[in-house]
Amino acid sequence: MATINSKSTKAQILQAYKDLQKQKQEVEKKLRSSEQEVTKLKKQPPVASAPSTKPMVKEKTVVKVVGDSAKVENIEGIILNLENIEKGLGKAMSEVSNKLTVEAEMLTELTEDINEEKEDLAKLYDLKVENGILDELVNDYEASKETFEEESDKRRKEFEEDIAEKRKYWDKEQDLYYQKTAERDEENRKRQEREREEHEYSLELERSLKDDEYEQRKKALQLELDELREAKETAWAADEKMLAELEKEFNDYKTKFEEIPEKLDKAVKRAEAEGKAVIERDAKEKAELLEKEVESEKQIFELTIESLDNTIQSQNSRITSLSKQLENALQQAQDLAVKAIEGSSNSESFNAIREIALEQAKTQTKSK
Repeated sequence: MATINSKSTKAQILQAYKDLQKQKQEVEKKLRSSEQEVTKLKKQPPVASAPSTKPMVKEKTVVKVVGDSAKVENIEGIILNLENIEKGLGKAMSEVSNKLTVEAEMLTELTEDINEEKEDLAKLYDLKVENGILDELVNDYEASKETFEEESDKRRKEFEEDIAEKRKYWDKEQDLYYQKTAERDEENRKRQEREREEHEYSLELERSLKDDEYEQRKKALQLELDELREAKETAWAADEKMLAELEKEFNDYKTKFEEIPEKLDKAVKRAEAEGKAVIERDAKEKAELLEKEVESEKQIFELTIESLDNTIQSQNSRITSLSKQLENALQQAQDLAVKAIEGSSNSESFNAIREIALEQAKTQTKSK
């Protein structure tokens, strides 16, 4: 709103008057809004929540109490807002009243200035201003101010009385609700206590039955476990016995394999010695015969020598073949021994070793 002073024009004064009317309308609008809030509160039944006397409350009851608590908080908030509006309204009315008083004083002071201005304007511009216009404006303003103050006081008193009556009714309903809530909580507590005792009895009975069933099942499982352990121990003993026999057989074959090279060497040397002895003996006998029959059996002697040469070559070839077979047998024996030592102690390894040993024994027999 524009500030009015001694230099303000008539248009500015009228604008200030219109601004005051707008402020009055806004205050009246706030009053009507407050009355509507009070009317709504009258239509709503007051509900309050009381704290539960026991911690064991069903979910449905908890939800209802929480909802009632939310309603109570909402209503209390509305009442608090109304009280704040009442305080603000009183403050606004006081400020408006002060402003109106100041403006009235200023208007009174300006009346004289306006009259002087009217005279000056009449003299300068030869204008005539109707008497009483400004007085009417001031009178309307004063009347509006007085009417507004009376209506504001009346509505404030009605509002305060309505709030007091509403709070009294609210306190009464709240006490009644607390009483009903306490009775309901006590009934719920007794019912829950009874349900808890029944539940504990059912649990105890079920626990006893489960304990008996558990003991019987435990005994059956223990018997089954003992039988299984006994069977496993028997199987383990048989496996250990078989492993011991296999280990003994393996050690025997290992010892025989270790003796094979030495036996083969002796057999080769013996075969070589016997072959040489046979050849020498045959040569000596034939030489003696040849000496006796040199002249008559020269051709036979030559054939005999040729036959002896062939025999020597055959013996040498046999010795060479035996040496190679001996080397191969030694190599195979060493390979099998290594595999057996490394853990390959199955029946196939033993069969292979047995076949090689038999083959070498046959070879030695043929050599003899």
